[in-house]
Amino acid sequence: MEAKVLTRCMERLLGVSRPLRIEFPGALYHAMARGVAQMPVFHDDGDRELLLRLIEFQVRAGTLIVNAFTLMFNHIHLLCETPVGGLGRWMQQILGKYAEEYNRIHDRVGHLWQGRYKAILVQDGGYLIDCSRYVHLNPYRAGIEQEIGSYPWSSYPYFVNGRGVAAWVSTDRILGHFSGRAEYRAFVESGRNAKLANPFELAIAGIALGNEEYTSQIRDLVRGRAFSPEITSQRALLSSERCPGIELIRAQINRHFGDWSSCQRRHALVWALYANTWMKGHQIAQAVGLTPKAAGTAAKETEWRRIADPDVARRFAALQHDLQSTESGHIARIARHFPGSIADYRHRLLRKTC
Repeated sequence: MEAKVLTRCMERLLGVSRPLRIEFPGALYHAMARGVAQMPVFHDDGDRELLLRLIEFQVRAGTLIVNAFTLMFNHIHLLCETPVGGLGRWMQQILGKYAEEYNRIHDRVGHLWQGRYKAILVQDGGYLIDCSRYVHLNPYRAGIEQEIGSYPWSSYPYFVNGRGVAAWVSTDRILGHFSGRAEYRAFVESGRNAKLANPFELAIAGIALGNEEYTSQIRDLVRGRAFSPEITSQRALLSSERCPGIELIRAQINRHFGDWSSCQRRHALVWALYANTWMKGHQIAQAVGLTPKAAGTAAKETEWRRIADPDVARRFAALQHDLQSTESGHIARIARHFPGSIADYRHRLLRKTC
């Protein structure tokens, strides 16, 4: 405990922020806060009304524009804009005041929220409306509601009916991408049975969700900050700029492994995507047409094959040279959890058909 306190004091003295926060006027965010140990953060509807009043206070003060929200049992989602910047300050006021009041009302002590809230920057347009669908489908996907829109503690009823628990929600930015409420309802309900990706997993380096032009703008903002080795996301975001594209990697795989079977080339592509990009595991799996588990296995086995077979090692070294990349930290972490020795794996290679 003393070590943690000392670390925090040193961080404040040195100006180190934890984790990386990028704040500027007009920024769009998807923020999420979860209860400690996944415990409920609402005891009753009075608690939900309290949190909404605290958010409304910031809206009326002009510090936040709320585009969408959902209050779940043990966490909350908030799509918001900061007209004057300073998301951290406004979220601290909302969540801190709520925890203080919650503990007082329910005669409770201790932390309510699990660490600091999470927040990613979101590009307007398709990325934002996808986030809004994810947020609005949370109650349905969690089994809280049988019919989409029947759960009242969300901005979705206000989007589709013009009525809800928070009339201060600004629907213009999101509905502006649709012809009207009916089209937005159809868009949200189209995700009823779809496997929607978690926006926090899609965000590059866990910071920004958007196209390359947008993430390039965010990188420029990060470059203006003092670098801290404790902020791994800062390094990841800047490194992602140098990542080769998937089509370039695929072309080089076909060049260096043209005599391999299509299955083996796909496994080599998985390895190369892990080694040369900041794509998440599920993104890599989707890109190559495998399940996340199968993609992880393919990366592990390809890495062991690279270690065990000098010819394969030479090919991968040539691949990395042509891609102008030597980064393979992702692969090292994957291979570390793969059981068996190199001798065992050489024996397995003789029996594999792929």
